Amino acid sequence: CEECISDTYLCAWNSIPPSRPERLLLYLSKLARRISIDLFRRRTAKKRISSELVSSLDELSECIASDADTEGGIGGLSDMLNAFLGSLDAKRRRMFVCRYYYSDSVEDIARALSVGPSYVYRELSAMRKGLAAYLAEEGVEI
Repeated sequence: CEECISDTYLCAWNSIPPSRPERLLLYLSKLARRISIDLFRRRTAKKRISSELVSSLDELSECIASDADTEGGIGGLSDMLNAFLGSLDAKRRRMFVCRYYYSDSVEDIARALSVGPSYVYRELSAMRKGLAAYLAEEGVEI
């Protein structure tokens, strides 16, 4: 945790002078999340441990490229994701956030929502396709 915080501040220090973020908190949280995920991947790469975080990020990679950059930057992509999530009903939104933000397993999500895992898989797949179409419509290259 301390390593991620230090790396976040260092990365912010090195990147902010040329590109000033509109929302500093959003920018720092995005950096911290990216650094944390990268650190997690480095530490588990040698062990080849299957985890829900890696699985959920691999699923999302078909919608959003890791280097995805929009004209609005991080805030622009965040606004697009919020708009997409706002278009979903509460149940589907909860599925999406549980899987791709909290990295919950499909089985845990199914149990929490009192549905079957196959239903969750189908819904997540449909939402990923919908997100990809929405981002393409907004001009984000995938």
